[in-house]
Amino acid sequence: MITVLFLAANPLDTARLRLDEEVRHITRSIRAAEFRDEIRIVPWFAARPDDLVQGLLEHRPQILHFSGHGDPAGEIRFIGDDGGSRPVGQEALGRILRVLRDVRVVVLNACHSAAQASVIADQVDVTIGMSRAIGDRTATAFAGSFYRALGFGLSVEDAFELGVATLPLESIPGEDVPQLFVRDAATSPHLLLGASPPATPQSWVQHVTSSAPGAIAQGAVFGNVINHPSPGHRRSTPEPPSEAGPPTG
Repeated sequence: MITVLFLAANPLDTARLRLDEEVRHITRSIRAAEFRDEIRIVPWFAARPDDLVQGLLEHRPQILHFSGHGDPAGEIRFIGDDGGSRPVGQEALGRILRVLRDVRVVVLNACHSAAQASVIADQVDVTIGMSRAIGDRTATAFAGSFYRALGFGLSVEDAFELGVATLPLESIPGEDVPQLFVRDAATSPHLLLGASPPATPQSWVQHVTSSAPGAIAQGAVFGNVINHPSPGHRRSTPEPPSEAGPPTG
């Protein structure tokens, strides 16, 4: 089973975000997927910096998802004990991921998070960040489509591309904002659990359930994530702010 640790933070000194709607949309999208029982989402609201470490240790997720505010300095904002912002930079997050190696994918669904995503890509197979400010509607729609695609057995890269493609389909601005980063060492098709996923959805399920006792679904979903990285999104440079829509972060 794939576990998604969903950390959400909306400090008192930042603009209000609809983080509850985002996790609701993601949950509904997973439930509508063919392999919904193979993905478990663990929501963790009002996240403090230490909750990041506690959540990773407690749940050993394959996907770490942060939703909240980011800033142009490349930091994401957790909540302090006083309710205000506690920024966490790329160096701190990278050091944690170097130690806790269960995480295969990091999604930073926050404004200006592409810079941090590109740096921590050296520690995990795939990271996703936002090149500039992103609106609530864009963040929620992208995330829902991304996880729904995973729930139907698509690779992470294909799920990312589908999440981006869904935005103009629904007349939602910001299709250029999500950015995908792939670890340089992850060019081999055998890097992720030693095998690519089978070709059909049915064999995907068989691969998940019969690989080994206690095997997790990441062997199927992550198996072919980076065989063909998308040049349009890999190692992208953060873009200047846009006027389209109110930002979330």
